[in-house]
Formats: sequence, C-alpha cells, structure tokens
Amino acid sequence: MLGLVGAPDGRAVWIAGNSHAWVIDPEHLSGYMKLKLKSTSVDDVPHEAIVAIGTTSAGAIVLAARDGGIGWTNRALRPVGEKFPKVELRVSTPLAITGDERWIYVLRPNATLHRFLVEQPPPDPDAKVEPPPLPEAEVAKLDRQASCLARAPDGSLVLAGAQADEQLGRLWRVVPDELTWQPLALGKRVLVEPVVAEPTTDGAAPANARPTFIATRSKLSGPPLAQLKVDDVISGAHPFWVTRASGTLAERPVDERKPEDVLAADALLLPAMIRFHEGTARPALLLWPGVADELREIPALEWLTWGDRPRGWIPLRTPEIRGQGWSRREVFPLQTALAVAPPIVAGRRAPVPPRWVDAELFAALVKECKRLLKVLW
Repeated sequence: MLGLVGAPDGRAVWIAGNSHAWVIDPEHLSGYMKLKLKSTSVDDVPHEAIVAIGTTSAGAIVLAARDGGIGWTNRALRPVGEKFPKVELRVSTPLAITGDERWIYVLRPNATLHRFLVEQPPPDPDAKVEPPPLPEAEVAKLDRQASCLARAPDGSLVLAGAQADEQLGRLWRVVPDELTWQPLALGKRVLVEPVVAEPTTDGAAPANARPTFIATRSKLSGPPLAQLKVDDVISGAHPFWVTRASGTLAERPVDERKPEDVLAADALLLPAMIRFHEGTARPALLLWPGVADELREIPALEWLTWGDRPRGWIPLRTPEIRGQGWSRREVFPLQTALAVAPPIVAGRRAPVPPRWVDAELFAALVKECKRLLKVLW
C-alpha cells in the first residue's frame, strides 16, 4: 500500500501502485470499488499508476499518477476533473499531493511544486472591472529539496525534506501566494491500446504471452550477515559483498562476487567506518540495493553499524538506535568513510556521494576505534 485517506462519508480510499485507487466502505466489507482518472488505458500501464493520494479542504480526494497526471473527485467520490502537465516522465513522479477549494498542489522531484486550478472564482457583482482568469496550471521552484507536503489550516503549505546526506530532516512552511509562479503547459494523456495476443497455428501459447525468466538477483548460499566479522570489514581486503535487499537483517546470506557477476536487483554491502555525532568511531557497512527496471523506485542507501548491546550488526534506524541506549542526536549526522570506491555493477542504484570515498580517513578511523576500545567485537 502506497497511501490511505478517509473520505467525508466514512469510506476509505487507498492506492497500491495500480492505475486506479481502491475504495471500501467499512460498513460493507464484502465489496470494493475502483477509482481512476477518466483518461486511463484499459490495461494497467506502469506509467499511469497512481502513486500519490491526498485530500482537499473541500473534502475531495486527489490522485496523482506517475506520468504527471492528476485527478480529483467531489465529496461523493465521483471523478469531476483531471489534468495532464507536459513534463518529462523521469521528473513527473509525484512525491505528495494536497489541495484546497481553489488549487491542487503536487510536489515533484528537484524542488518543483505544481498547482492546478480546480475552478475559477465566482464573479464579483460589485467589481467594476473583471479580474483576469486564473491560469489552469503553474509551476514554482522551492528554495530547497522537499519530499513531503501537507496543507495547514491557515492555507499555507508545510514541507519536509532531508539534510546531512538524508540522515536528518527539517520542516518549513511556505505561503503559496508568495512563491514565484510560472505558467505550466497542459496536454492530453496518450492511451495505450490493449495488448491482443497473436493467434498461432500450432495451438501453442502466443509469443507475446510468454513470461520471461531472466534472472535479476543472484542465488546466494553464503553465511548469514550476523556471521560477517568486523575484522573482515575494517581490514579493507574485501571491496564489497552481495546480499539480499529484504528479509531479517541478521539472516540475510552474504556472498562474494566479481562486479561483472552482480545482477541488477542484488544488494551490495560496502565496508566503511563512521563517526557518530558524539565522537565515537565505529565499523560500518553501507547497504546499496538496486532495481532491475525503470519503473520501480530506487531504494535508498542504508547504514549498518556494530552495536554494543547486543553486539552485532544493526541498521541505524530509530528502534535499533533506541534499543542500544543511544539517541538520534548522539548518532546523526555521521562522518563517513568508505574503504574503496563502489564497484561498477548492474542495476539502477542511488548514487554514493564521491566525498564518502576516503581511504585515509577510513584507516584513521580504524586506528582510532581500536585504540580507544569503546567498540568491542
């Protein structure tokens, strides 16, 4: 599930990566209803998938698709409008959507904010001169990167974004009318024709219906991550290991591979050293997952470190940090050092900042960690 909102009449609406949203009435759990944009292909098309959902102050449900299209309903969940901006697919993915009685706001990558007009304001009978009509769509650049968006009761927008290499976050507020808006061109969605299986003369399954069995991830049979030794990490003898991107962390198998043998959906473990904000140097691993196609979201990088209580590899997430008796203020932001540069491997992956690659700092942190004996393994 990618998102869930409540409708004014008590029904729930959620999205799961399809080209439609799902609607359910908690009082009648036996039936579901689909909610989609009117301009939607018959078959599920990846770039038409609804990936963001929200509500407006008027009680409408707003939907945003991966290709940039947006749609909205009335309070009874009937679709009443949709718009399709002329934007490139690679930058059209919505991060968040919300709205009020007049505008629908969509947050997109690269600090980009779109807004779409719901309807023109009613004419003022006392006005001597009619004001010009409002634009149908506009775009504004934010002064910093944002990944979350919400509407405040006073009409302002609350934004959230990452800082310190996405280790910390920040919140700020903007007033939409104070942004510099530029016209945004609109277009139409080009629908994809349904796939029709070509008949065959020998009774076999049609060629375009055959599944593909091309492997995207390696079959791993190595020992679990829990058995990966700290000395193997800090020695610098291993440039990386291959593991899985999901599953219980301690139980994920870890294998060695050559870079050319790494498949697109494999996750890599890169040896590293980190220094907490409070000053302690610790052995670390950088989990570097990948995806095999253009439509899936690229997973984020994740840091693992060697814990104290109990001793073992742990992810630097809030529950695990608190379980060790640390606070996030003690941990973040991190000083990081990779032993070697990440290998060139298959798959779409989050970029590793080049400044993290620092063999000298890595060696210095290793010596400091061993000398102070604050971290034991």
